[in-house]
Amino acid sequence: MATYKLTYNDIYNEINARCGNRQDADIATRLKNIINEAYLQILYDKRFLFHELEKRATLATVAGTQEYAKADDCLLILGLWDTTNKRKLEKETFDEWQTNNRTTTQGFPTMYARSSAALFLRPPPKGAYTLLKWFIKTTARLENAGDIPVLPEDWHDGIIIRGSEIGRMAFREPDLAYIEGRPSEYQQWLAGKLTAKDYEMINTDIGMKLKIW
Repeated sequence: MATYKLTYNDIYNEINARCGNRQDADIATRLKNIINEAYLQILYDKRFLFHELEKRATLATVAGTQEYAKADDCLLILGLWDTTNKRKLEKETFDEWQTNNRTTTQGFPTMYARSSAALFLRPPPKGAYTLLKWFIKTTARLENAGDIPVLPEDWHDGIIIRGSEIGRMAFREPDLAYIEGRPSEYQQWLAGKLTAKDYEMINTDIGMKLKIW
């Protein structure tokens, strides 16, 4: 299999070939959806660590204001730091935030919670501070012929393998090995990939500490 960058067109042609070079009138739309289903399944599988999805951005607080809009491309917050006061904020659920948010006394925020499209701080900040947000960003669908997946190159084949399985099931041409209960081709391929926990163990062995999801 490939160890080089694959474009959307490469992936489309290979999956279509594996699904029998179908000529259905709606095949382009259906395959596009299948490709992106496989792509997103890989991207947001929390067992794996993709630094390509990480992003950092700053947020300026306003004295007395606890609620802030999250970035539009923020999928999952990994960490939040008050760089002005040199401290890391701890995460709590929104239910915990509501239960514990019993004072209007302003101070240095020590806790944060996320609910829907908003970020909530506790206690209310008493000044203008700069917060550094580390998060997993959302990713655009693969749409155009030259689009390249936001994944390491050795993961591009996974889109083809998983997309082909989804396609065979969608077109009622299932992989018999999968039907018989044995691991699918994708499951077998995935078994050879290092998870975030694997990387954590490796870095621990060599004296490094890795922050995982």
